[in-house]
Amino acid sequence: MIPENVVLVLRIIFGVYMAFAGFIKFFDLKGFARIVLTYRILPRWIAMPSSYSMPFVELAVGLLLISGWYGLYVSGIALLLVLTSLFFVSAMLIQGRRLESCGCLGTAIKIPVNWKKLVEVVIWLIIAISIFYSYF
Repeated sequence: MIPENVVLVLRIIFGVYMAFAGFIKFFDLKGFARIVLTYRILPRWIAMPSSYSMPFVELAVGLLLISGWYGLYVSGIALLLVLTSLFFVSAMLIQGRRLESCGCLGTAIKIPVNWKKLVEVVIWLIIAISIFYSYF
């Protein structure tokens, strides 16, 4: 069992990251949509609405994680978002494709898709699992 104060700190750190990631994408929604399309995983008819709604979801999840409201549900959604990131980054690495920007922080901050990014996503996954698990 993870101590409650540790979960609180993880929840706030993860919430701030999620809220920031969502917020920064609002400055260039079209650019973020282009990045999502470069992954060539989702068909355009799914990728476009998904990429335009993602900043809203991330911002809401981040703020709700910080507040602690609807903990189980929000941490579950956060976990699904991280799993989605893991899938996208892993798919690129397995295919041997290196993208200039993962889109994780929109177009404002370019973070390449590489093994270092995969490690970062796995760390976020461990945090998301820890937060989700704390509600049981």
